[in-house]
Amino acid sequence: MSVALVGNVWQLYAAAAMLTVPHLLGMFFGGIKNQPKLWQVIPSGLPKLMVELALGALVVIGIGQIFEPGVEMARWGFMLAVVPVFLIDVLKLFGRKAHPGDTRWYLRPRFKAPFYRVLALMVFAVTLELTVPHI
Repeated sequence: MSVALVGNVWQLYAAAAMLTVPHLLGMFFGGIKNQPKLWQVIPSGLPKLMVELALGALVVIGIGQIFEPGVEMARWGFMLAVVPVFLIDVLKLFGRKAHPGDTRWYLRPRFKAPFYRVLALMVFAVTLELTVPHI
């Protein structure tokens, strides 16, 4: 389906590799030492989607400053917009899980009540803004 968007070009295969390689590395090199502190700061779920969309949008804006609108911009944007996803997935190889019995910092009891609810609404609003086209 992506071939229809950017054509059968090397940028398509580079983007596919960036999405695939971290998962393959995780399957074959699962014995990498876990870093629970890194796990605490790597976003997951909706916050991860928000970070990936925001960074991807910034990358595409940067590409728009370099290339004229057209085919080349679409190809480079398609490939480079995947870089934030790739970087987060590579970081997840090193920060796979928390210490036993621990949870994410924002789910701890001292933050859970008002802070978590406000943060969740903010993340939802920003993610919605990034994904829904303006009418």
